[in-house]
Amino acid sequence: MAFCGVMRSAYYTLQWGGRSTGFIEWVAEMIKWLMSDLVDAEHLLSERLNELKSEVRKGLNYADEDPVGFMHRLFGVPYFGGRMF
Repeated sequence: MAFCGVMRSAYYTLQWGGRSTGFIEWVAEMIKWLMSDLVDAEHLLSERLNELKSEVRKGLNYADEDPVGFMHRLFGVPYFGGRMF
């Protein structure tokens, strides 16, 4: 959304004979926009990777504690407490 607005303002600046600094301002806005989106993407990626690591650790701990129960949860092997059918 922000990209469209910046592109539109740059178009009007260039189309209607705006000052030469209009393009420089547009480029500066584009750099700010890209920088903020990249920072947000990096932060989100970091959070998701930490969540993934936590889930993998949790699964591995569960596999060590109860291997048959782990196989049941992973593949749907019928398992009732301590007996397999």
